[in-house]
Amino acid sequence: MSVARDAGGVLIVRPSSLGDIVYALAVVSDIRRERPAFAVDWVAEQGFMPLIELCPDVRRGIAFGLRGWRKSPLATSTWRAIRTFAADLRRTRYDAILDLQEQVKGALIARGARGTRHGFDRASIREPVATWFHQEHHAVPPAQHFAARARALAGAALGYAPSGAPCWRWTVAPPPPCTPASRGSGVNGRTPTVKEAP
Repeated sequence: MSVARDAGGVLIVRPSSLGDIVYALAVVSDIRRERPAFAVDWVAEQGFMPLIELCPDVRRGIAFGLRGWRKSPLATSTWRAIRTFAADLRRTRYDAILDLQEQVKGALIARGARGTRHGFDRASIREPVATWFHQEHHAVPPAQHFAARARALAGAALGYAPSGAPCWRWTVAPPPPCTPASRGSGVNGRTPTVKEAP
């Protein structure tokens, strides 16, 4: 059976951590503004996928389940999940792969995808050995805030100069309507009363 493949675009590799993923998501707004023809996919650890899914400019999130795999490294389900991840990673031939993780972990993920791999150069990256797995290296001042560094790397890889303040776009579902709880579910079995504000 043939596997459906997406058109090219950009793959961002930033599996963790929470704060840096939030900062790095500013890159997506830059890419969609400066290179609107490029769709953006993102590799993130399973626990951070709900955050990635809040960004309407990310076409597809690819879940990286390393923490779960470590708990049961010999389980059949673990190896099945790894094969599924590898297939998802190779489903698209990307115009550019941006490794924003700065570690060997991210570089190995990027190596498993199809496309030109971009990363920080040896003077800019947290783990210099990770540069062995990249094809294009970009000098970005390491003293800059990570959001600025991520934007600079993306701009260097895709041929534009980031400008203005970083921008994030989120789509957050509205909360469910406030309705009285079912009878007997309140404190001491009493149904709470819900009043509308005047």
